[in-house]
Amino acid sequence: MFTRVAVVLTVLIASPAGAGRDPQDGRAEEPLFPFVISYDTPENVTNLSAWLERPAGGRGFVRAEEGRLVTEAGPIRFWGTNLCFEACFPSHQQAERLAARLARLGINCVRLHHMDSRSIWGESPDKLTIDPKKLERLDYLIHQLKLHGVYVDVNLHVSRWFDEREGFVAREARPDYDKGLGNFEPRMIELQKKYARDLLTHVNPYTNTAYTREPAVAFVEISNEDALFAVWGGRQLDKLPEPYAATFRKLWNAWLRKKHGSTERLGQAWGAGLAASQRLEDDSVPVLRRSESNLPEAARRDFADFLWDTERDYWWGMYRFLKDELGVRSLVSGTQLSYSPVHVQAGLDYIDAHAYWKHPRFPGRPWDPRNWTVDNVALVNSPGGTLAGLAGRQVAGMAYTVSEYNHPAPNAYAAEGFPMIAAFGAFQCWDGVFPFAYSHSAEFEPRRITSFFDVKGDTAKLAHTPACAALFLRGDAAGARTTLLVPLAGPGEKEKLHETLSAWTLTAENLGLGDPQASLLHAVALDIGKGKAPAAGPPQLKQSDAKVFVSDTGQLRWDVSEKDAGYFTADTPRTKLFTGFVRGRKFPLGELALAVGKTRLDWATVSMVCVDGQGFDRPGRILIAATGWVQNQDAQLERLDGDRVTLRDRWGSEPVLCEGVPAEIALPVAAERVKFYPLDESGNRRAAVACGQRDGKALLVLGPEHKTVWYEVEIR
Repeated sequence: MFTRVAVVLTVLIASPAGAGRDPQDGRAEEPLFPFVISYDTPENVTNLSAWLERPAGGRGFVRAEEGRLVTEAGPIRFWGTNLCFEACFPSHQQAERLAARLARLGINCVRLHHMDSRSIWGESPDKLTIDPKKLERLDYLIHQLKLHGVYVDVNLHVSRWFDEREGFVAREARPDYDKGLGNFEPRMIELQKKYARDLLTHVNPYTNTAYTREPAVAFVEISNEDALFAVWGGRQLDKLPEPYAATFRKLWNAWLRKKHGSTERLGQAWGAGLAASQRLEDDSVPVLRRSESNLPEAARRDFADFLWDTERDYWWGMYRFLKDELGVRSLVSGTQLSYSPVHVQAGLDYIDAHAYWKHPRFPGRPWDPRNWTVDNVALVNSPGGTLAGLAGRQVAGMAYTVSEYNHPAPNAYAAEGFPMIAAFGAFQCWDGVFPFAYSHSAEFEPRRITSFFDVKGDTAKLAHTPACAALFLRGDAAGARTTLLVPLAGPGEKEKLHETLSAWTLTAENLGLGDPQASLLHAVALDIGKGKAPAAGPPQLKQSDAKVFVSDTGQLRWDVSEKDAGYFTADTPRTKLFTGFVRGRKFPLGELALAVGKTRLDWATVSMVCVDGQGFDRPGRILIAATGWVQNQDAQLERLDGDRVTLRDRWGSEPVLCEGVPAEIALPVAAERVKFYPLDESGNRRAAVACGQRDGKALLVLGPEHKTVWYEVEIR
């Protein structure tokens, strides 16, 4: 009699940055084979649903305590995803299959995003009344997610853009989706409150609970990527049309009257910055424009404080409305940090941020499906990168989530992204990571890669999900032993905003951390007085010449010692990860040894996870997922100048085609204790494959002849 252990291993291949050859010019000539991770949920080693507590919310509401998320059962983390637009409103059958697949992948929270753009209004004549048919579909989806142990994050304002039907003129001259404008325009704020009331006080007939009292609702987000500082800084308020410009100017003049009292005193404070015709008494002092190059210093300071106060009144006012008037018990955030100042957002329940590695660019019309590019560059060659930037926005003493992150397709290195942020986020002690996105449409079961962001049919990204869930959700990667706290008191924040007029500068890197690569060694957080005081000030670590970065836990290593051939590893007792360039090297991962053979692009990601056991030398099962170059059938990748690539609208057809990766993995057990199986698209076993032995260790040989991205090992 023996117990069983499961370990997940993922392998990914892509091309070296700046190598001067087309990513499709392969070094190996093995043909690609079709492989799409199935949409069913068989009970096998690839199914992680047992890791999720069911139902979601069964242990009470998620709350923030001492800077961490907890329930009555103790600490909780979220490895999530995003559903956008029509994907939030599936049919009943779709909802059942979707919830089951998300749970199978170890996803325990779904961010409901872009519902307000058009979908939730359905057949309503305007964007003021929720369509009851759409609401019923949303209710059933949330019900199914709850049953499967998957929480939700309800986004309120994302992309609703009012027009004449709702009584708002000059839509095309207003900021996109009324961002920034909705922070101060009175009727827009009232309609935001109406939408929140209509949605959140509604009783879900399948759970018999209003969303204000639903413990499966972990989070409510007031407005996505929205803030006066960001919108004004982007010059979208410089030519604000009437009547909105008058409303903004009157607010500005009222703020100046409150501070200075009269035009005479304002003139004394501003000096030459105030024209003779400009008077507070008739609200004629103009709003400052970001496009003006020579803003008087005193006026700049006043305007920065005005933006700060106006944002505070909006975000904190909406928070109090949700909490006090509606009775929302879920955690509430305002918007993402860096769009809005730190101390403003810290007045709500938790901090959130977004980042993308090499987001698509659109040189012409925004989101033109034929005119776009992606930089085909690997993060492993840029130590820190987007991850260090995210680390610099954590606030000590507050829970922290990253509700959007991706390395968008068709970046050939894209599969590095999720495992890296899973390991790094666990090391930084973050509370939630939400890859963006699972689906932007109600086409839930494609057999192809459908877009830059959607992972539902992206074999390369999905193959690593077990490792991501293990590293972050289960907590296999240990938290940092030391946290570097960077002070940011309220006056210091104001001073920085006076200088820069931008909340994007309120990060640890800009406020005294020094080199952002310090986050590869230790945890990093801004100290605004909510966390424990540091033993000493932030170190002035200068890592610019370093080539190898090892975390203070000893588990994470980022190595760029060979030019243009970086790699990242995580070495934990129950999860191993390698992602990066091979270059003929072998990679020890604790008691394991990894060697990757010739691939089309000399780059790989390998992850190994003990799914239901305690170590790689213990009895049990091991899951191995191996993917290489991945593309849709007939996809036509076009290489442009530098590292830029595009598919234009030639993404190709189904199915997804994958490269078989040749690799050897030496396990610290005798070969006679091991059974080795290639798996099919559902994760079910095919015929067993012989397991070799070297130096007393079992030798697993992966290869293209197996035409799979998944293997299972059983240790007796």
